[in-house]
Amino acid sequence: EVALLESVSREELRKVKGKIAAVNLRLNKEKFEKIVKAEPLALVFPSRTPLAPTTYRSVMAEWTEKENIPIVSISHDDLLSVIKGRKRLRIITEVERFTAKSRNVIGEVRGEMEDEEILVGAHYDTVRNVLGAHDNAAGVAVVLELARVFAKEKPARTIKFATFGCEELGLRGSFHFAENEENIKNLKFYLNLDVHGILVGTQAATVFGPEELKALVQLTAKELGVAVDISTEVSRSGGSDHMSLAFYGVPAVMLSRVGGAAYLMHTDLEDLRWCGPEAFAPVGKLCQTMLTRLANAGEFPFEKEIPSKTAEALEKRFREAGIKKKKKMEKSETV
Repeated sequence: EVALLESVSREELRKVKGKIAAVNLRLNKEKFEKIVKAEPLALVFPSRTPLAPTTYRSVMAEWTEKENIPIVSISHDDLLSVIKGRKRLRIITEVERFTAKSRNVIGEVRGEMEDEEILVGAHYDTVRNVLGAHDNAAGVAVVLELARVFAKEKPARTIKFATFGCEELGLRGSFHFAENEENIKNLKFYLNLDVHGILVGTQAATVFGPEELKALVQLTAKELGVAVDISTEVSRSGGSDHMSLAFYGVPAVMLSRVGGAAYLMHTDLEDLRWCGPEAFAPVGKLCQTMLTRLANAGEFPFEKEIPSKTAEALEKRFREAGIKKKKKMEKSETV
């Protein structure tokens, strides 16, 4: 029998004992442990996107190390048919645990100021059975084009270009990079590109850093005629690699494309039909202009600091995921 779980209240959790729990809520480590403690037979994660055949729902691998409970994802429509119809479901799972290796791939255009660096990055992984056109092949494409453009320049500061692995598994690539002090000691700013190329959508920016950084994004966008919706809030859901760098004290901006087909991310409907060059031009222009100004400024225009409110919110998000900050770590393996 299937029971739909919409919260982790006592009343809701009583419904799932001895049943298959269809988990229709955002999870963190504490919520996951409460659900498992309620003794469901299995967990089913329905797609958040109706009409999409499949979707990806993330459960951190560390959360399940001590648990032996079947976990599967199904489409929104399949769950709907179960709830409306027989309300019974049979699950057979075969799970293999294994350790795999990922890589962060990093290149650079060297500048004269060796003690001040700028990083531009995007995650190159997608999720199982999903092409990942806008999340995040498009973001990687922007990074590679910026690298091509700046390779012909001679910036005063070094600009590094990174493609991070395992973002979809919990920001693991960028977190591994950021927790190594050697990687970030000279890093003044990180520009993150995640979810791009969507023709019908709007441009958004998330800023973690001083007010001067927010002003830089605002003024540059206005000057170029690029409409950008700017936020300084730490999202309670989702996440991207700018969070890892900001967590370790590096001011960061994430640029992304929202609305329209963005809701199809992590489904097998996420392909190139929704993308086009007209959606890349504004973000490319904005990135190139901001990076040129930062790389060649006489004095770097803002301090390397994260506002206390932002730092506390990031600390809470990572704590809820069961991730703790490490002060020192062996040198990251890069290619």
